Amino acid sequence: AHSSDLTYLTRAVFICWTFLWFLQHVWNIDRFEALKWGRVKKHDLKSAITVLLVIMCPLQAYYDISTSIIKYKEGYIVNPLNGEIVMKPNEYYSESNKKLLVPTNYVLCANFSLQTCLLFLLQSFWNYLAKSLAKSSFMGSFEFKSYIIYAIFSIFIFPLLQHFFRSNPLYTEIMPQLAYSIFMLLIALFGLRSHKRFTNLLAVTRKSSASQINIILKLEYFRDMNRYLTWSLFIGSISLLTLCIDGLTTEKYLNVHKFSADLLMCHVSFSLWLVFVILMLIFYPSTSTVSDSVTLAKAVSFSNAKRSIKDDLPEPPTPQWLRSQNLDGSQWSSVVSSQQSNSQ
Repeated sequence: AHSSDLTYLTRAVFICWTFLWFLQHVWNIDRFEALKWGRVKKHDLKSAITVLLVIMCPLQAYYDISTSIIKYKEGYIVNPLNGEIVMKPNEYYSESNKKLLVPTNYVLCANFSLQTCLLFLLQSFWNYLAKSLAKSSFMGSFEFKSYIIYAIFSIFIFPLLQHFFRSNPLYTEIMPQLAYSIFMLLIALFGLRSHKRFTNLLAVTRKSSASQINIILKLEYFRDMNRYLTWSLFIGSISLLTLCIDGLTTEKYLNVHKFSADLLMCHVSFSLWLVFVILMLIFYPSTSTVSDSVTLAKAVSFSNAKRSIKDDLPEPPTPQWLRSQNLDGSQWSSVVSSQQSNSQ
């Protein structure tokens, strides 16, 4: 896609600051407990995902910064057919920048591999989460193993596509991105199924007499994170898929026109940033937010319980001496009223 230099520069700034926030966030939570060698060598799932997150952001930032530098150096050209000012196509780059594009594109493919690998592992993580929180299975063993296989397969597919189409300048750029957008769309569809499973699991957990409110709140939190992630993947995958399909056409209408290309790339960049942030909040949720929600929910339930108990309590019985006194008083008042009527 012939996107502007500002598109990549903006995304690079977002990714860099988000990565710094992530490092500070993880340090405050557990001092990078998942990256300790004792857990890494045990093939701990959270350790593997943390390693992927730590590698992904710098790779994406490197690609965006390098691409921004190249595009700023190359600048614009005037289209001789219609006089429009457009970004200089890759085939008109200087030889030094053309050579720099090769490792830059491989870095992008490596980042694609890590992202898809992590998102497939996330589907397996939902099963681990359901077992640890609700003592329930989220998927079958075959499906669980399939996601592991998909994750391993996705590590190799993008660099191989880059290498296979290395002699074609157009395909070497579009084909890895096309495969990436298809993978993202597929994972988004998996996210819809996971959302339905979360909803069913929550319904069963709420009906259970042994269910605790903190378990329900945690399941609701992860269901919401999965929903946000799913819609982010839909936005990004459809936008990038549209650009890739247009790039394979003869006219390349969307890619040639700067506004349409930048608009779709802005959606891709926004969704990519959201995916990074949501993944970080899934595996490293803010403990204060979760605990505050649990405390608030417990306070509300306790208040409702007190109110219901108060409503259910019967009226206290009237003491015997007070009832007899009231009875005597009523009898006396009736006698007085009858005497007054007779005197009249």
